[in-house]
Amino acid sequence: MNLINKSEWYLLEIIRNVDVNLQKTLDEIDAEYRLVAGDIAVFESSNGLDQDKLNELNINIVRNLRKENIISNDNEDLDDVFSIADSSKKEVIFTFYINDESLEDEQLIDFLQIIGFVYEYAPEHEHFYNLEYKSDFRTPLIHNIRTQNLAIFLSQRKFGLSFIGYMKRDNRMFIRIKAFDYDEILALIKEFENTFKEKIIHVDNLAWEYLYSRKFSNGYRITDSLVLENDLTKQFLKTTKNSEFADDFSYTLNLLLKRGYLNEIEYSEISNKKIIAKFLHPYVRIQKEKLADFIWFSNITGKFYNEANYTDPKRIQPYEGERIYSLTDDLLYYIRSHWHQKFVEAAVEKVQFIWEQEDSPLIMLNFNTDEQFDFLSNSVIRATKDIDCLIRVKNKESNNEFIIPIESKRNSNEFKNFEKEIIDKIERRYSSIFSGFIMVAYFNKENSEVNELDINWSVGETTKAYLCVNHNFNKLVMSIKDSIERICRE
Repeated sequence: MNLINKSEWYLLEIIRNVDVNLQKTLDEIDAEYRLVAGDIAVFESSNGLDQDKLNELNINIVRNLRKENIISNDNEDLDDVFSIADSSKKEVIFTFYINDESLEDEQLIDFLQIIGFVYEYAPEHEHFYNLEYKSDFRTPLIHNIRTQNLAIFLSQRKFGLSFIGYMKRDNRMFIRIKAFDYDEILALIKEFENTFKEKIIHVDNLAWEYLYSRKFSNGYRITDSLVLENDLTKQFLKTTKNSEFADDFSYTLNLLLKRGYLNEIEYSEISNKKIIAKFLHPYVRIQKEKLADFIWFSNITGKFYNEANYTDPKRIQPYEGERIYSLTDDLLYYIRSHWHQKFVEAAVEKVQFIWEQEDSPLIMLNFNTDEQFDFLSNSVIRATKDIDCLIRVKNKESNNEFIIPIESKRNSNEFKNFEKEIIDKIERRYSSIFSGFIMVAYFNKENSEVNELDINWSVGETTKAYLCVNHNFNKLVMSIKDSIERICRE
């Protein structure tokens, strides 16, 4: 499941100390709601109440309470009587089984009544008429739950409304919960696990779904797609993976990334390596301050000329400049902006291939790249966390799953700031999503010896982070493989 594609809803809740008939009051202001259950109303996002409607709702509630003598006319402080909360919410759907063939529908409802309040329950098709077919609304409220029976459930938590679908399947109780808040799903799952313990069999990975509820962007800009997908950049990436020339490529890339070119002496070091030299082209480097206002270039001689005086050709002197070697501008942009990430992605893909060849118990269920998330839920300005490679690994033998972000950094000495970068961009509440972190570097700056550290979220709460650094593709693959397997063993 991918929560990014789930529908968004508008929820309204009356928080009260007195009886308020929410449905009656919403009807009085002609609100287009889909469902009212207790003190919570659900609207399609396009039909949510604006501030004028909220003010009208508030006025009508006060008038009705006074009409029923629940509050007096001189009661000016109404905050202690009731308040209105509203919010836009994305729906969350989670599926699991209870492996107990003796569990009956009535017992499940009894359990739900213990942990909260079952507002209504019936065969799902009976709910369809009231919630789906009775109106002209198009967004499915319960149709994507797809179970034989459905309970509308209320908890004491804020916006604590959920739909709990249930039915017997293969002698097990199949459960699918649809809610509008992750905390609500997490709390419900905990209640089920506390009661049914090892009988709970998860179909979905809640941590993975929780992670993708925080996704808000889609990778590379469209303008970069031409750079990433052309034959030249693909050939360059393929060539840099040739471990036989890893040292020569490291030497060349270090100079290109540092200043953009090689001088003649540097070029002579690799000019006999055609696999590398074929990407480099000769240029003439000219210092601007040595030039006149106008420059002439001869297609015949290939030389530049300073134009000192239009009227005296004898004063037009050739300027040799410095001969250098570099990539085309598109390829130079590619290696500075995207190449290393693509290099790392290829290495992670190779790990997956090796596992398949070894018949390893580890498999990659998901391998996503160039993702952006917001893990600072209370920040005024979103602080994005970029994740270059995001893998979800499963151990087929233990049935455990592991979520591991892999980030590409050019230099190994960036590892010393890796913990701070993670802590600054990921709130503690999201830390349990991740099984471990991996940073992959190409250049071993300062001969980094520290290859692991603890991400300290709080006292006694840590997550391991590993450094993999190598410019040799095959060795890098094995280093990444080892780090992933260490995380999956911990």
